[in-house]
Amino acid sequence: MKPIFSLLFTLLAGAGICSGQLVTKKDFDAAFALQAGMGSGTAFPNPRGGLKAEGRGGLKMTFPFTRVWFLGAEINYNRLRTENRLKTAESGAPEAVFRYDVSSVQIPVYARMMLRNNKTSLLFGGYYARHFDGKIDRKYDDGFRREPYGPESGSAGVVAGVEQIIGRNLYVTFTVNGSLTNMAPKEQFGSRLHPVQASLTVSYDLLRIGDCGCY
Repeated sequence: MKPIFSLLFTLLAGAGICSGQLVTKKDFDAAFALQAGMGSGTAFPNPRGGLKAEGRGGLKMTFPFTRVWFLGAEINYNRLRTENRLKTAESGAPEAVFRYDVSSVQIPVYARMMLRNNKTSLLFGGYYARHFDGKIDRKYDDGFRREPYGPESGSAGVVAGVEQIIGRNLYVTFTVNGSLTNMAPKEQFGSRLHPVQASLTVSYDLLRIGDCGCY
């Protein structure tokens, strides 16, 4: 009989652990992930030319409030290449064609809401970007020539997207962000320029603090 009582005790203990996991308000306290993927974008008004795919990657952090609501933040390398036809600040000058190549560090901060299937989340929030290594080429009759780069060093905008769990600690995320800041050099153009970008990334949680193992 002793082995039977031992087995019964083990089963009851296991049931107690499982039930404890099920009633936890959140599965972990914080998660830190590496992510990488591809992105592309353009800028409005008057975009020209095709979309160009660029590598994208960085660090993602997740802080749950409950099993439904999370706070997310990221630090990503981002690059935008676009071609636009814009009015210049030169008096009486017609629209000119410009090519932009701008790299930046983007810092999105957003709320994330888990849907009832416990696999898919919606996210929405804003971002700040710090720009560096910017280049502008202007089209003339004999081709494109490098122009002085003068956009603001930083910009801000909104971000929205959807995230899907595809494995333990493994996620795929699609996001769209749009700049609310004018990216055109004020002293060169009479037009405004607002980039819009989309990206698809895969992330993996390298570190989870307070993980209950409830996955």
